[in-house]
Amino acid sequence: EQSIYNLLTRQIELEVLPAAQANGVGVIAWSPLQGGLLGGVVRKQNEGKRRLEGRAAETLAKHRDAIEAYEAFAEELGHEPGDLALAW
Repeated sequence: EQSIYNLLTRQIELEVLPAAQANGVGVIAWSPLQGGLLGGVVRKQNEGKRRLEGRAAETLAKHRDAIEAYEAFAEELGHEPGDLALAW
């Protein structure tokens, strides 16, 4: 099974992961960085290193508060946001 699964999109924890575990099916996370949004996108935008358009811009607008808090948390831990998201 390959489902979108990351720190922002965790719905598969409700039914898909338990069903996969019960049936011995493997799960591969698709888009673990949410299309790059969990890789420090706010900081990169502020530094002029990243521009977003379309779906990525819409997703950032919808989750901006959570992503900013996540990036601050990663900085507090002394890790890059992308490294932290992949380790999770």
